[in-house]
Amino acid sequence: MRLTKKSMILIYVKSKGEASYTDIIKFIFEFNNPGEIYNHEENRGYYSSAFSSYNNYLLTGKKRLVKKPNGKYAYHEDKKEFRIQKESDYLDESEY
Repeated sequence: MRLTKKSMILIYVKSKGEASYTDIIKFIFEFNNPGEIYNHEENRGYYSSAFSSYNNYLLTGKKRLVKKPNGKYAYHEDKKEFRIQKESDYLDESEY
């Protein structure tokens, strides 16, 4: 099974306990560009859309990153799956 980039990043952060924005960007940059070394000045905006309010797919979903008060990101997984119920899910139709 091939992992998505989001899954790889979540596994990376989960294995570290927490990670800074720069740690995450460095990890995915070096994965996507084998043999290249992350350069803070040239590559600092790389993959930033995954954190931005426009795209932010690393910060949404059942499994996601959450920003802690110390500014680092941690893995988070909702234990319950929420969904909007249809009326027929909670009405006993046999009574009506």
